[in-house]
Amino acid sequence: MPRLSSLLAVGGLFILTAIVVMPWDVTIARWVRELSIGGDLRRLIHLSESFAYGLTVILILLAIHAADLSARRALPRVVAVVFGAGLAANLVKCSLARFRPMAMPPDLDSWQTFVGWLPAVRAGGWDMKWNHDLQSFPSSHTAVAVGLAIALGQLYPRGRMWFALFAAMAGFQRLYAGAHFLSDVLLAAGLSCLLAVALRADRIRRDSVFRPSLG
Repeated sequence: MPRLSSLLAVGGLFILTAIVVMPWDVTIARWVRELSIGGDLRRLIHLSESFAYGLTVILILLAIHAADLSARRALPRVVAVVFGAGLAANLVKCSLARFRPMAMPPDLDSWQTFVGWLPAVRAGGWDMKWNHDLQSFPSSHTAVAVGLAIALGQLYPRGRMWFALFAAMAGFQRLYAGAHFLSDVLLAAGLSCLLAVALRADRIRRDSVFRPSLG
């Protein structure tokens, strides 16, 4: 199992990378949106959002609860890591409004996509109050996907690379759909890693010995 120090380092790297790429967010977003991807690959990209969708995550956890009795005691911490990551991302959204790539006016640079602090409560200063088009920063879907990948990787270490791949695909889907900029996705991944450290994700583990009831 990865040590908390490793998760901390990875989270810090995600956040640092988000800061570095932020000046090129608009350019990257336009390039991704113009990619010519069709057929089954395009469908696969869009379906990858399922790994980051709250109701799908609940179904996954219910399936684990039913199928793997040895994992049941770990599920409360799994829920905290996964949905805590999504909540943390949404709290940042409530604090800082940013246009989504699909909704931003033309000719903005990356810094101009940020449009105001505390958009949910601010009384004035800009015309477009709190709405879906201004909820780009960061990606709560990506935060949930990365939190889920970390938690499932702790429960089932042999699948860790697959879970990481699913989370990466979910993050790319948010870019490809025009829902988020690259820095939104990277920052969300970093927040998930840091929250996993704070919630001691290293303690997520299956019971080493499980004896089913004979009654």
